[in-house]
Amino acid sequence: MVLHLMGEEGAYDQNSWFAHCMLLFKAFSALSDREVVQKFAIKATTMAKVYIGNDGGWSKIAQAPEATEWWGLRKKITA
Repeated sequence: MVLHLMGEEGAYDQNSWFAHCMLLFKAFSALSDREVVQKFAIKATTMAKVYIGNDGGWSKIAQAPEATEWWGLRKKITA
């Protein structure tokens, strides 16, 4: 929601934006949700290029989210 509001208002706080992206990346990686992880990693790549002048490693995450240490940490429990 915070990222959405920043986008609507066009008012980005660099530290808040990256902190929220990192939390969402970790959560959705743990759930093995490739599509959502890629969505946030691509956005983070764009923002990192604007704020810090490089991709901050986000493009690598977007290409291969399964290669991160957070991938699949939360396994589905089947009954």
